[in-house]
Formats: sequence, C-alpha cells, structure tokens
Amino acid sequence: MSQPTYRYSDTAITQGIEAIRIAHNRIDTALDELERYADTQLQAWDGNTRQTYNEYKASWDQSVNNMKDIMLRGAVPSLQNILSNYNQTERINSAGWQQG
Repeated sequence: MSQPTYRYSDTAITQGIEAIRIAHNRIDTALDELERYADTQLQAWDGNTRQTYNEYKASWDQSVNNMKDIMLRGAVPSLQNILSNYNQTERINSAGWQQG
C-alpha cells in the first residue's frame, strides 16, 4: 500500500490570508451599514426599548470584536507561520537533494 502524498500551495495559503482580511473588511462594512440603518429606526423607539437595544448591542459588538480579533491576530499569523515553515522545509529539503 502506498503512502499518501501531501502537497502545499503557498499561493492557496496566501489567498486564504487575503480572504480572511477581505472578510474582516466586509464585516466592518456590513456592520457600519446596519448601524446607520438602526440609528434611523432608533429615533422612533422609546427610552426603555432604546436602552435595552443598546445593552444588547454592546454585547454583540464585543462578540464581533472578539471574532475579528481571532481573524486578524489568530488566523492570519497562524497561516503566515504555516507558510513560512512550509517554505523553510522546502528549502531544507531542496538543499539536501542538491548536496546529494
């Protein structure tokens, strides 16, 4: 039985990093648009309803900020490290074959 062959694609990893950054920006844009819309609707709400909304919104904002933090400070650096390690391993392996 043959062993499986594994390959990596630095292009795919780089595209994954960029996709995370794009998603991060899209989240910001969508939330900004939603907040602008909500602000126009909040004017019609009474004080208690508006206060309850603001309390929930603070919780939602914290959750979104945590998610975005994971995206930019967790996933992106992890993928960059993976890419760097793969490339370093490739250089070492290539040098080993060249030295023969």
